[in-house]
Amino acid sequence: AAVPAKPATTAPVASAAGKPAATAGIPVVLTRGTPPFSTAGAWEIRRGDASVGGGCYAMTTYDPDIVLIFGFDLIRAAVYVDVGSQRLQPIDPAQSYAMQIQFDKHKPWDARAEVGLNERVKYLVMRFQGGGIWTEFMNANEMSLHDPGKEEDEDVLRLNLSRSGAAGKEVIRCQNGVNPLGQQAAAGAEH
Repeated sequence: AAVPAKPATTAPVASAAGKPAATAGIPVVLTRGTPPFSTAGAWEIRRGDASVGGGCYAMTTYDPDIVLIFGFDLIRAAVYVDVGSQRLQPIDPAQSYAMQIQFDKHKPWDARAEVGLNERVKYLVMRFQGGGIWTEFMNANEMSLHDPGKEEDEDVLRLNLSRSGAAGKEVIRCQNGVNPLGQQAAAGAEH
């Protein structure tokens, strides 16, 4: 059963039971020893590696082991969302899975989640074209991840997005500052 999110001052805990395992194509998200570009509340703003064309991203963690990342994939001209946890059940990394991301009570975004792993965390990686999802992320208080049509299922992962607006603005500032070629992608995401 899903555990309700705690108040915004603490990291929410959610059940990932029954959810597909981890992700593929993770940008360098768990960068050891490298200071972030900036922070916004519990979000760290970092620059991605060559696999995302140096696109910047915002990363936060939730107790006990959930990692959430929103960033720019300049190679694919997309916004990506990575959700990782050791508790995500094993699934076939050669497959992709239908998922939905929903912000607050808005219409869900349909996605194909690729599966991947790094040495520490399993991830679901979803990519979206256009800046609409970035705008919703920046204005949302909560995000849920679930199988299509199962918004009320007990396995829905619900995460508090405290300070996501500030984090999104910092990612755009990072993108404009560290990768001038990425300015168009970052600026387009604001609209």
